Amino acid sequence: MTGMGARLVYTASMLCLFSLGGVHAQETVTPAANHNPVTAVISTADIDLFWHAYDTWKTTANSAPARLAGRLDRDYIKKGSQGVQDFVPDRIIHAHALAKMILKHPT
Repeated sequence: MTGMGARLVYTASMLCLFSLGGVHAQETVTPAANHNPVTAVISTADIDLFWHAYDTWKTTANSAPARLAGRLDRDYIKKGSQGVQDFVPDRIIHAHALAKMILKHPT
């Protein structure tokens, strides 16, 4: 699979994972979980944050595994939407767990 094809498959996989975690409204204050699909807002901005963090790690850290978790935490998890923040406790757990999964299944 080409680099672009692999990226599209990975992005689609990430979207599926996020959709399983629930959909939450995007507001300026910390909202309660939104259980109403009529008022739900779906944002894809977190995908860009993830790929920026990953690509920056690949190019500036020479893909050093020990640096991936810090990059993900700083540039993806902490900057992520409320949806990412809600997703962390039950699915991502923390940046080190996400980095371990990425390193275990590289694309």
